[in-house]
Parts: sequence; structure tokens; C-alpha cells
Amino acid sequence: MSFGSFFKSVFDSIASALSSSVEESETRTFQIQVLDVKVDKPFDFDLVDAGSVITLKKDAKFRLDIKRFANIDGKKKWHKAQMTVNFGKGFQTNGTSSPKFVYLQLPAYIARQDKNSNVYNAAAFIHDGLYACKGEIVEEGKSKGKNKWRYTLTRKECDNILSEIWVQSKFVGEIAAKIIGAGTNVFASGPKHWDNDDLHCKAHFSVKIKYLT
Repeated sequence: MSFGSFFKSVFDSIASALSSSVEESETRTFQIQVLDVKVDKPFDFDLVDAGSVITLKKDAKFRLDIKRFANIDGKKKWHKAQMTVNFGKGFQTNGTSSPKFVYLQLPAYIARQDKNSNVYNAAAFIHDGLYACKGEIVEEGKSKGKNKWRYTLTRKECDNILSEIWVQSKFVGEIAAKIIGAGTNVFASGPKHWDNDDLHCKAHFSVKIKYLT
């Protein structure tokens, strides 16, 4: 091997290592990025228990254009995908409840019918549904019995979705959304929140994901 080939090999190895380090660092920061939120069927809800619980009066549907870092068909990288989120009539949630330690209190919901308000509400509603289902989703066109890890979002990914949708709503700044999302990941762990279905969300909630790349 010539000196030129040797140094090129060393350089390529260093460049590859740096690229992997950057990619791993990026992945630790975000597993999911929300690029756009489409409102197919807007929310229509009632309040019960003195305003602490929100109950949907009709079905609602949202589509999220996302990028997810995952190992799909042997390709571990950022994949573009679309998530379809369906809420059935009767779905219940308490809306947004931001961690008190950050002193950034967000409204539990916004009672308007414009797109941005629906997107804002979708952040907490989807987050509650995903927590109740312990992050379980379904990949379109795949058998549920195969590749089971494709069907499970981590808590961090669910929290990423929460903060990313908030930013898409235009009501929450990117920094504030990340702070509250991080606080949620710290303080919403354990069976009190994760895998908790006290409001019986599971029966009225489903998520499908379709990978595009």
C-alpha cells in the first residue's frame, strides 16, 4: 500500500468515525422530528369534572409528516414517514400539564377550531394516547407478529412528538417546547403515567406509520 493510499485510508476512517459520532449525538437528541401536521378531522370536545377532563364528541384524525431515526430493512438512518393518528368518539384526556419546575405553564387546551389550535391540542392528546398504549404503533403493510420493535416508540420519542407538534402549532417556541418536553421525560416516568390508561384512551386511539424512505 502506498503512503498516499495509507493516509487516504486513515482519513476516511477518521471521517467515518466523526460522522458516526455526530449522527449518534443527533440521535440522542432527537429520534423523531415532526415536519408537518395535517388536520383531516378537527377536534370537537366537551369538558367534564370541572374542566379537568376533555372528552371528544366526534372522531378526529391527524397526519404527521415525520423523520424517524430507526433501523428499517437493515438501514439504520433517518427515515421519512407519515403517521396517521385516529381518535375515536369518547377519547378522554386532561390535555397539557407542563412540569411545574420549568415555570412555563401552557394552557390545557385551546378551545378554538382553527388549524393551529387543533395542532396545539393534538400534541398533548397524541402524547397521552401514546403513553396509554406504551408507545405501541402499527406499521402499514406489516404483520404485527414480525419485527416487533418497529411497533414500539420509546418514551423519549413520544416526548419528542409532544414538543415537536407544539412547535408546529406556532403557539410554543422551540426552546420552551424542548424544555417542557425534557421535563416531561424526567417527571412522567413510571406506571403512574407510562402505560397508564385510567381514562381508557386505548379503546379510542390508534396510530399507524408508513415509511416513505
